[in-house]
Amino acid sequence: MIDTTRLQENLYHDSHQQSSLHVTRENGALQVEGIINHKLRIKPMLQSERSSDGQILHSIYEVEQIRTSYENALPYKPSVPRPLQNVIYTIVSPTTTAPRPVPKFAVELHVISDERHQESFRRDEDLIEYVAVMLNAVNVIFRDMNYPAISFKLVGLTRSTNDTFASPILDTLESQETLQGLANYTRDNDTFKNADLVYLLTGGNLATLRNGSMLDRDVAGLAYVGTVCTQNAVAEGEDIAKSYAGVNTMAHELAHSIGATHDPLDTPECSWTHGFLLSYVDNGSNKYRLSTCSERDIRNVVQRLSDKCISETASDPLSVNTNKFPGDMIVRNYYCIKVLKKNSRGYFQFLQDPDNKCKLRCYYNKINGTSVQTWYMTLDMPEGMWCGDEKTCQRGNCIEATHTTTTQS
Repeated sequence: MIDTTRLQENLYHDSHQQSSLHVTRENGALQVEGIINHKLRIKPMLQSERSSDGQILHSIYEVEQIRTSYENALPYKPSVPRPLQNVIYTIVSPTTTAPRPVPKFAVELHVISDERHQESFRRDEDLIEYVAVMLNAVNVIFRDMNYPAISFKLVGLTRSTNDTFASPILDTLESQETLQGLANYTRDNDTFKNADLVYLLTGGNLATLRNGSMLDRDVAGLAYVGTVCTQNAVAEGEDIAKSYAGVNTMAHELAHSIGATHDPLDTPECSWTHGFLLSYVDNGSNKYRLSTCSERDIRNVVQRLSDKCISETASDPLSVNTNKFPGDMIVRNYYCIKVLKKNSRGYFQFLQDPDNKCKLRCYYNKINGTSVQTWYMTLDMPEGMWCGDEKTCQRGNCIEATHTTTTQS
């Protein structure tokens, strides 16, 4: 039996904020772990460096919810949403210098394709091309940003066949522990010395432990906020190999890494309900754009980065098919097949959403007792995918094609 007397003495509760914190002092350093409120959690970063006054750094992470749309396709049936998804992020303050204007910032990015993700690519060249095309779509999302103009440049790619940084649990990856493992893995590794930021593409399922025991599998990505060019310059996100389905998650997490926090609920100019990139609300084409609040966050971080960080140091950046977008590389039925297979559902047809030509309904059959029902999953078409006539999907809008497209089916 464990004596919990001392533990109870160190527990602090606030019923109004729904908080429950465990506070201890180890070797003179304060450690706080637990629930701050209904959205925020805190935990000590025991394997991280300490602050200048010897205190242990803590990570605060926010739990938010994303809705996807699995819907019953039978006539007159109400739509049935999938269980809510969560994306969480961790905040760590970067080391900064005095602010000054920065016209542009090309973030030198090293991508790690984990064991499960990279196994779908026979040749290194195929994987390099795939990631480069993903980044083209990511860069479109940041296109409107200025002072600094933001772009992400692929300077390195690692095929991981032994994910020593990963923290597996019940056929998932525990997202927080894996992110910390990734930071430790990259910190003193010369392979990543020319990168401002490292991003992990995982073909597995990210998850997180709730209340120490409940495994929540609905996590899409995780990042340290504002830590570009620091020892914690890492982020991670799910992707279905060869589908480009992880583009928006990548853009979301990379935005966190260069300083953007989630959009606020109560600011009219960039409210959460407007559905920009740093929100989870689906409000049409806004999801392919930064809000003014996100731009301001990024600007505040980048203006304080060192000259060494801002300058481009990679002597031989990876570059291939720089004019291609995901929609040039994948057709609609294959896109449905890849995504539904990941979700253990068999595809049999697709239709464009009648209300939005850049959304795709991927249909599948679902056995319900003795009957078979037809359901569909609604997906956003990848950037550049053909949407009818001579048009392609560009930032969520079906408009006249402005670059080379493939024949779609």
